[in-house]
Amino acid sequence: MNLLSKVTLITTMTLALGATIALAGPGAKRPGIMQMADELELSEEQRTAIEGIVSESRREGMALRQEGRSLKLAMKNAIESNADDATVANLAREMYALSAKGREIRLGARSEIKEILTEEQLSALKARRGERREARQQR
Repeated sequence: MNLLSKVTLITTMTLALGATIALAGPGAKRPGIMQMADELELSEEQRTAIEGIVSESRREGMALRQEGRSLKLAMKNAIESNADDATVANLAREMYALSAKGREIRLGARSEIKEILTEEQLSALKARRGERREARQQR
């Protein structure tokens, strides 16, 4: 793999990893389900259960971000030291797997939360998400 290919690969993987992991992290600008708790009329039991799911998901996301930083640094070092193609490819696979793990965590948390909500709450949540999607598209 030539240098240009390696640079292209690292750039692509870094962007994919960064975007995936950033969505799982704290400080996200979009409102989460707990910010909609009153609007959804969540019971105390639902709030407690959802807070636990969100907290665990956030904890796992933070661990993934740390691992992602380490992989990004390893990839940078591998490219700068002209590492062999197999090393770069293995790091790229690890970065992709980490990105997939982030998606699994988010989807798992979302699924767990859906099981806690009533049909009415799910409908309200879906409507609210649709409104936010439309607002983003109008920007």
